[in-house]
Amino acid sequence: MRLHGRSGAGLLAIIAFFSVGLFVIVAAAVRIYYLDVALRQTYDVTGEGAHVWAWVAVNANLGIICGCLPWLKPLVKTWRGRRGSGTVGPSGGGNGGTAGVRNRPHPDAVPTIGSGGRGRV
Repeated sequence: MRLHGRSGAGLLAIIAFFSVGLFVIVAAAVRIYYLDVALRQTYDVTGEGAHVWAWVAVNANLGIICGCLPWLKPLVKTWRGRRGSGTVGPSGGGNGGTAGVRNRPHPDAVPTIGSGGRGRV
């Protein structure tokens, strides 16, 4: 199968996405097995029912994660775009038009989480 316009990383992301979906199917099959054990093969419904509820939680949470994975792509693109914005060019303003000069923090700046040590006043 050939996917036009997909790089190796894009193909790997698609494979990872569908493999998580396969794990959802496996979790549902395990849940059905334990449900059968709890209802037909044992008299200890409470003890065996714990396995059923654990797999119900795994199945539901993985289904939610699979539903949210496609919406993470724009978030990751935005995050990657902001990561490399430490320099300001001539049209960027803020440092007198000197290209390639890093923004320096104010001497009284307090470092914040995620600031990379640059700080914020």
